Amino acid sequence: MAADMVGYSRLMEADEVGTLARQKLHRIELIDPKVAAHGGRVIKLTGDGLIAEFSSVVEAVQCAVSIQTEMVAREAAEPEARRISYRIAINLGDVIFEDGDVYGDGVNIAARLEALADAGGVIVSGTAYDHLKSTVNVGYEDLGEQRVKNIRTPVRAFRVLLDPAQAGELVETAPESRPGRWPTIAASLAAALILLTVWFWQRPEFVPADPSKMAFELPDRPSIAVLAFDNISNDESNRYLADGFVESLITELARIPDLFVIARNSSFAFRDQAVDLREISQNLGVRYILEGSFQKAGDNLRINVQLVDAIKGNHIWSKRYDRPAAEFYLIQDDLIEEITLEVAGRGAGGIFRAERLRVEMVSNDDLAVIEFWEKITQTWFQFTPESNEKTKRLTLEMLDKYPNHTRGYSSLAFYHVGRIVLGYSEDPAGDANECLESAKHAVDLDSQDYMGHLASGYCYVFLNRPDERIAAFRKAYEINPNDVIVRREYAKHALVPEGKYEEAIELLKSLLRLSPGQQIGTSSDVGVIYFILEDYEKAVDYGKREAAPGIHYKGRLAASLWMNGQHEEAKMLVQEILEVAPDATSASYGGFAAHATPEAGFVRGTWLEPGRGLS
Repeated sequence: MAADMVGYSRLMEADEVGTLARQKLHRIELIDPKVAAHGGRVIKLTGDGLIAEFSSVVEAVQCAVSIQTEMVAREAAEPEARRISYRIAINLGDVIFEDGDVYGDGVNIAARLEALADAGGVIVSGTAYDHLKSTVNVGYEDLGEQRVKNIRTPVRAFRVLLDPAQAGELVETAPESRPGRWPTIAASLAAALILLTVWFWQRPEFVPADPSKMAFELPDRPSIAVLAFDNISNDESNRYLADGFVESLITELARIPDLFVIARNSSFAFRDQAVDLREISQNLGVRYILEGSFQKAGDNLRINVQLVDAIKGNHIWSKRYDRPAAEFYLIQDDLIEEITLEVAGRGAGGIFRAERLRVEMVSNDDLAVIEFWEKITQTWFQFTPESNEKTKRLTLEMLDKYPNHTRGYSSLAFYHVGRIVLGYSEDPAGDANECLESAKHAVDLDSQDYMGHLASGYCYVFLNRPDERIAAFRKAYEINPNDVIVRREYAKHALVPEGKYEEAIELLKSLLRLSPGQQIGTSSDVGVIYFILEDYEKAVDYGKREAAPGIHYKGRLAASLWMNGQHEEAKMLVQEILEVAPDATSASYGGFAAHATPEAGFVRGTWLEPGRGLS
């Protein structure tokens, strides 16, 4: 089944925001659920359309009819000129999955017939019609044989009659009125049609991104976002496996100095959203996008990866990997090296000026290790006592199966961090010591695992051991400088206590650029450092940029406003805080000096003293 939005460019020009918003809703609320309900799956998105496959042509037609019928009601409130509608075509034929894409006459014929459909209509090929006949409660209009682009033999086509009153009818259309049977009017018109056809079939594969509409200025180096790979397996738990794989891929790509890599937090934010590559490119400010799919069936594993140039609107590289699932760690090493070198320009004219880099990968012992780690981190970041206790259960299960894997002990350390941070620890000092014991074990198992060092840093914060805390966060940063959390915590817990305020500011600002829209608290953190530097105007500026709703962020801003002479605005903000937290005091939110140098008042970590700075 091939579907395409009618008048996409016109609708975008008239109301880009509204069109995209409605398009997303139609995909999420109507099209995707209908495809799934009829046993199909979307196998390719084409910017303003999609291609889906079904095991039954009857189900495909029923799905198409249902979509087109409901679309009329969904768009009824819109002005006629701005209504979204689709053309849909269905063909029964063979398809080939290769190098991350789908090919074959089965797809080509459906895509070509789609252009024959009316807005809001459905076309089926002759092969599809032969299997339908009266099995679907609709009528058909025989359009005869149609000559379509790049298909040598004519293709018979039938228009689906959606009017219930015509159910069961077969309407014969006169040959002269059939689409595609145009008489030759004049040589100039024929030439114009030929030129139009050439343009149409050589157009970009999807709507290109517009550099002038980028949310961020394109960097002076090649920029890339790696999207969460689609899990097309029946087992939802394979999503964690795919996520761990992509996270490792992002980490390795980020090691290349000449490549600007968007952080996982931002690129994964587009998961399960009906957005096109153009929109993703413009929102993140990148030229290249890497996307893929992950399919595990029994003992087999298939990974499809493709790289696109979003500004040109074209795919520029793709590859498929089929291997036994038990050999996943070998696949991962090979795939990371392959992708890194392809992005670096091998065989593509040279994207980078840098020479080939040796890619070092930390091998994963088993697929389940990655699954455990992804489940644990996603659970832990829910930040509730209940999710933290679930983290412990998952961690103990992981350690029972894999007692010598470093991430199990890092996970256990983070569990103790959660008990302290979430305020339900009955013995914070005891949890801090157990945190450190687990973190040290993780580092002993693998000194190059940045998560072990990150966990150690938090433990040292709680234990008021500033020198060791700084060393731990610095080591985590040296190993993985493009990890969002590592970069932020290194700036807060290492650079600021050392008095390296400007360096910390630059690092946090680069983090805001690297991970747009995913930096809760970071703008406020920058404002805090400006507060320490007594640059209250900038402290207010960044405090106001903070989108997170927490009252401690409002408290920081209130203190900055007061010191900047904006007393009335500060009072109003304090009143908002007191309505939520009547026991709050100015001391609760004004103690920013807690993160200055030791001489300026840094005594202990803020986690044990809520409200004292960057907690």
